[in-house]
Amino acid sequence: SFYMSLQDFYLEKMIAWREHLTGYYSVSPYYWSKLLTQLPSTIIGPFVKLLICYYMIGLNPSFSTYLLSATYLSIAAACGVSMGIFTGTLVDDFQ
Repeated sequence: SFYMSLQDFYLEKMIAWREHLTGYYSVSPYYWSKLLTQLPSTIIGPFVKLLICYYMIGLNPSFSTYLLSATYLSIAAACGVSMGIFTGTLVDDFQ
């Protein structure tokens, strides 16, 4: 998720900056819209992916343990997306 968010943000950064400079909108609406659109896939994605493999691997069959593991995985995915966006703001050339 780090690489995908880095690549997506890098491509969108130029357009968002140009629109900010022309006065269409400030940076905060772009940031909040980016955050809110990526939030469902960042949170729901790890729950679904872990559900597929959690019981197949034979981990602890308790559902509460699955929920705790999926929560940790969602937090790790959110950190990866955040690091991708942060790195995208620092880098001017994607290559």
